[in-house]
Amino acid sequence: MNRSDYGASRLPETIAEHLWRFVRRRRCLAVARAGGQATLLAASWLLLWGLIDRLMALAPTGLLLLLVALLLGMGVVLAPSIRRLLLRRRHTDWLAAAQEMERRDPRFNESLATVVSHILAGDAATTGASPQLVRQLCADVEQRIRDDGDVRQLAPARPLLRVWAAAGAAAVLLVSLCPIRQLDLPRLIARQLLPLAKIAPATTTRLSVQPGSCDVVEGKPLTVRVNASRLAASTVLLRTSSDGGKTWTSVGMSAVRDAAADPPDAATAVFEYTIPAIWRDLTYQVRGGDATAGPFLLRVLRRPIVREFRVVLTYPDYVAGQPLTLTSPTGQIEAPVGTLASVTVVASEPLKDAWFTIDGRRMASSPTSDPAARQVRFRIVRDTSYEVELLSDRGVLGGVSQAISIRAIPDHPPIARLLPPDALSLLRPRDIVRLTCQAADDYGLAGVEARIQVNRLPAAVRPIEIGPDPRRCDETFELDLAAYHVSIGDVMTITLAATDRAGQVTLGNSYQVLIAPLAVDPEQRRAIAELGEAAQLAEAVSAALGSSGELVVRPPVAADAPASEAARRLSRRLSQAAESATLVVRAILRATVGASATDRALILESLADEAQLQASSLEQLCIDAAGAADEQEFARVHSDIAAAGQRAGQLADDLQSLWRGLAAEAMLGTHRALAALEHRAKQSPGLLDSELLAATTRRMRQQMREQAAAVQVPANAKDLELLLRARMLGVRQLGASRRAVDYVQAARQWATSARPPREHLAERLATASQTQAVRRDANLVLARDLQMASRAARTIDALVGAGNPVGAEANPPSGAARLAYVSALAAILREHELREPDQARGGTDDEQTRVQIRAAAERARQAMRAWAGESGEFAADIGADSWQAPVRAMDAAALTGQRRYDEAAAIDAQLFAASPRTRHRVQREVQKARQIDQLTAEQQRIEHDQEPGGLVEQAAAAPRQRQQEQQRELAVKIEQLRGGDTPPAGSDSRSQALALVRQAQQLLAELPQRLGRVEQIADWAGQTQSRASQVWRQAERAAVEQRTAAQRAAAAAQDQANEAWYWLDDAGHAIDDEALAQVARQLSAFAPETTAAVEPMEQQLNPALLRVRDAIDARDVEAVYRATAEARRATAAAQDGLRAARQSLLERDPLVAARWFAEEAALALA
Repeated sequence: MNRSDYGASRLPETIAEHLWRFVRRRRCLAVARAGGQATLLAASWLLLWGLIDRLMALAPTGLLLLLVALLLGMGVVLAPSIRRLLLRRRHTDWLAAAQEMERRDPRFNESLATVVSHILAGDAATTGASPQLVRQLCADVEQRIRDDGDVRQLAPARPLLRVWAAAGAAAVLLVSLCPIRQLDLPRLIARQLLPLAKIAPATTTRLSVQPGSCDVVEGKPLTVRVNASRLAASTVLLRTSSDGGKTWTSVGMSAVRDAAADPPDAATAVFEYTIPAIWRDLTYQVRGGDATAGPFLLRVLRRPIVREFRVVLTYPDYVAGQPLTLTSPTGQIEAPVGTLASVTVVASEPLKDAWFTIDGRRMASSPTSDPAARQVRFRIVRDTSYEVELLSDRGVLGGVSQAISIRAIPDHPPIARLLPPDALSLLRPRDIVRLTCQAADDYGLAGVEARIQVNRLPAAVRPIEIGPDPRRCDETFELDLAAYHVSIGDVMTITLAATDRAGQVTLGNSYQVLIAPLAVDPEQRRAIAELGEAAQLAEAVSAALGSSGELVVRPPVAADAPASEAARRLSRRLSQAAESATLVVRAILRATVGASATDRALILESLADEAQLQASSLEQLCIDAAGAADEQEFARVHSDIAAAGQRAGQLADDLQSLWRGLAAEAMLGTHRALAALEHRAKQSPGLLDSELLAATTRRMRQQMREQAAAVQVPANAKDLELLLRARMLGVRQLGASRRAVDYVQAARQWATSARPPREHLAERLATASQTQAVRRDANLVLARDLQMASRAARTIDALVGAGNPVGAEANPPSGAARLAYVSALAAILREHELREPDQARGGTDDEQTRVQIRAAAERARQAMRAWAGESGEFAADIGADSWQAPVRAMDAAALTGQRRYDEAAAIDAQLFAASPRTRHRVQREVQKARQIDQLTAEQQRIEHDQEPGGLVEQAAAAPRQRQQEQQRELAVKIEQLRGGDTPPAGSDSRSQALALVRQAQQLLAELPQRLGRVEQIADWAGQTQSRASQVWRQAERAAVEQRTAAQRAAAAAQDQANEAWYWLDDAGHAIDDEALAQVARQLSAFAPETTAAVEPMEQQLNPALLRVRDAIDARDVEAVYRATAEARRATAAAQDGLRAARQSLLERDPLVAARWFAEEAALALA
């Protein structure tokens, strides 16, 4: 509590209330005085500055500043008194109020101030006055206030009269000046009080404008009429502006007589002006005398029309496209179904509203940042149209008179198919099938999967990678049949399913696989078909050459005589034969792609070389026949045709033999598969679907009939297998008769020939390069070298034929160049024939030889590159642009074969820059090969560490456990690399079969030791039994007194023999023949791969072990020896069969083998 609050609380109520009334009256009188002063200030200010405005026509800004100054001045006058008036009672200075009151009323004689000061001090001791005196004074003051307490006498209002009199005089003066029309004081005061109201300055002249601001129909004129008062002699001007008052155009108005005025007013003049056709908004004002009227706005009423449509298409999720913005004058829309269309109509005028009518439903639009644009959103679901109505901000209707079309593009279902489309393959239970799928969608694929169903079981799903282009999937994938636990007789149906982003699913064609003992895959069938085509073409070539020999005629008598008709027919037939021979080469190359065995690939390579030599020879024959001019040349042509016909006939026979042999092999597989399927159906009639079985059987029998007709054997023959095997024997005979092509010898003949181009070395090497590149076991580096050698030979032939010397130093004369070429080709091929040295021999000389061979091959390649034009001075002669792409492609393939992946990737990036899909596929395959190499290197490193003297051999138990973990991690990496269709290790049939093979091998590994124990115990039992028999005989011949002791000795010997036989029986029971029999039965379920192991186990080993038991039971030592020897031989045969079975199971996929070896290593380390 402050002093004032404290004092107010201690003052007597009478004194405090009297003082407060005095203080409050004084404050109110101060406010009234300040109000009068403020009124006087305002009236004087308005009058003074009004007169100045009348003379100078102050600007609105200046008037605003004057108004602010006036308000500030009035605030300065009024603010202090008002602030004091608003103070509360507790903020009163009571002592000052008492002193002021005593000054105005001397009757208190300072008693009031004394009482107040002593009470406010609060302690009489500090003031020096006695409390009794203070109380007495206080009572006197209270009595005096009661007697005369009117504060109006102390604070009279008379001093306010002077202030308010002056203020009233100023106000009267203002009011008296207002009627003066020339002064126009009310307007001046209004301009000062409302500076922003755009009130015109006060003028002598008065202008009345009609029609003022108004709306005008577009293109119509407008008459402006002005009534001017007190205009004097000046004219009236009409000023117009079309840019909002930035620039003005002035025109004088015409004076007219106002017929409505009666009588006419001489002080008022009437002026008119007609503004011509108005096409846009105008601002106008009128000036006359010292007055200006306006500005006025003329708004043109226009019918809104559509300038353009801005369409934003937000595509649905299945399109997966970014929003598309279109600008169209017509507004037509074409978009996929489900697209959200945001249509903005832009009009010629600012719009108040717009309506879109779609399918009879009127939709209101929403405003945009552009006042002339309105927007609406709707979803496109079908073909339709819409209409647009517009309403301008000035109330004028407009729009589009015609309906605007909307076309909804439907989302078609995806397309899916498997290649080949109608194949029925025969595969073994653990084979790997390679299929090509094609799927496409108009907007994008969400997923592609292969649905694999075995018989009537639920289908499994194998996802397929789509690739960089989501609209198309063209991929090749592998299915490991072992992952689906199929057995002989099962029918696997593979269906391709494609799903687009809208959820539409398309099921493509089905590909069926019949599990059979003999595999006939699609590649093999295609190879057979290509060989059949090649055989037919070769027969056509042979027939054409046979008939061509009869058309060889003598030359015409006259040199300028025309060629005979027979010569022209000969030329045509030779050309046809050459074209057919070229087609034979292509067919053999296509068949090489499906060659599953190395020996057959060699046969096809030899046949392709023969066919290419024939095609090139026939082309040369066409040239020779056309240029033959004498009898000697015609005789040579006839001889060449006859020789070519014989070679063509032999080639046709070889192709026919190969074709029929392979077709017979395929038919044998079909025959066995059909038998297995019928056997399976009889054994398990409820397992297979009857309809599926019937359909598959019909397809197989149809294939058999077609194949039987091809190989010329009856399809229903009882000895069908013998007939087919006889046909297959032709393939073996053909393989034995044909050897690998010796290109070095061919090069030597080319080098020593008088006409080297006729040896056709370049063409033969080019065909050999292609054959090597498309084989399943392709050597890409060799293919690249053969291609380079072909181009080198062609370049040398071309230069020699043109008469150009082949170089100086690096390229010796023509004959020497061909011989150097032969040496270079031999060095390159010698390197490819190089094999790893025999470990038994070893030695530094072999390693040095290999280094020398490789160095010679590298020098030979450099020479070949120079001859081939890939470097050196011949690059420009052969046209680099024509061969660059295929050469670079072969370079990339060769680098990949050499494990130089980074260099190959750089070439691939250049080759497939324009084809992202092909680049993605090539990069993926190269990356997989790189990963396989890395895993192989890691496995070799771990294997090296496990060798005697390696890291594991020298390490303790803990590092050995680490090696075990590394092997297991390696197996997991291999599993991840194989792809998504492979189940975890141990869950597929191949892993199960390998586990059984491992178990059987472990059982067989223990068997020789147990057989050896049986033999040792049998030898001991035979010896003890022999001694016991001898002791018994001696006991029988002993004397009577010694017989008892001899019998006890004989009984002891017999007990020892019985104990030996007991141990032998126990050793016999230790041979677990039941476990071996059970494993053999389990392995038989994985035929045909395990057949080689099951047969010796069931037919040899199990009977031999039973005979061992029988011999032990019969206590026949010699029989035990014979039975154990037989069991040892059967064990060795079974071990060989198990190794063959393991190899057969592992050879399907190198990654499967790598994973198996990693798991085996981990088990061995454990």
